[in-house]
Amino acid sequence: MSTVDFSQLLPPSLIAELSYEAIFTKRKESFISLYDASEQQAVRELLQRESEPVVKLLQENAYLEMLYQAKCNADARSLLLAYAEKSDLDHLALTEYGLTRLVVTPANNTVIPPIDTVYESDERLRERCLLSFDGMNTAGSANAYRYFALSA
Repeated sequence: MSTVDFSQLLPPSLIAELSYEAIFTKRKESFISLYDASEQQAVRELLQRESEPVVKLLQENAYLEMLYQAKCNADARSLLLAYAEKSDLDHLALTEYGLTRLVVTPANNTVIPPIDTVYESDERLRERCLLSFDGMNTAGSANAYRYFALSA
């Protein structure tokens, strides 16, 4: 059992909620605000028509911004122990905790078909990362013993 249950944590505020409609509405309002107050109503009516080229450009712009925000969210998740996966978790474990993913079953090329290397799961590596600080404890805490057992 891990010392922290990540499922009990609230989602980090660093990760933004994605809403195409909110982005598109914001883009339209920003576009309308570029015009004089006397012209804004006419522009607002123009933007009600889906066939207008400027509406298509605003839609594309909103879609691209949403993709960018999704990429930023993915990048942010890769830096958080609770959300990092695969190679992102490997880099995080090495740089922040000084750990590498353990080999569960080594590769065997002498059999047919050859057997690939099996590495520890993301969950187990995450748990070892959390317990690594207890491994530095010289008093022999229960979590320190658990860390050394998982690292063996």
